[in-house]
Amino acid sequence: MGNREVTNVSKLSAITSVIKNFDFFAAEKWKIASDKQGSGNTANIGSVYDIEDLKNENGVFSQLGENWFDEYWINHGTATMLKDGKLHKITSLKDFLEFKGRTDLLEKNCFKNL
Repeated sequence: MGNREVTNVSKLSAITSVIKNFDFFAAEKWKIASDKQGSGNTANIGSVYDIEDLKNENGVFSQLGENWFDEYWINHGTATMLKDGKLHKITSLKDFLEFKGRTDLLEKNCFKNL
C-alpha cells in the first residue's frame, strides 16, 4: 500500500496531484444528453462523449428542445412501435421521431450519429 502521511490544508499546494488541467463547465442535461442510457444496467440518461460537443452544449436534443428531451426519456424503453411487422421498443431518437411522424427533423441533418 505504500507510505501514507497525514497533512493539513496549509501544505496542500505541496502535494503532487495525480490529475491536472481541469475544464469545468455546467449545462442543463437536455442540452448535452444523448439518446442512449449512461450505462447498461440502470435507466440513467447518457451524455454525448465528445468534449467539444459537451462544452458547446451540442447534445442530440439541443436543437429539438427540452420538451422533446422530456418526452423521449419519459417513454424510453416503454413506448413501442411496429417496425418491420414486429413490436419494437423505442430506444433511439431516430425511432422516436419516426414514431412521432417527424422524420422531417431527421432530414434537416441536425443530428450527428443517429
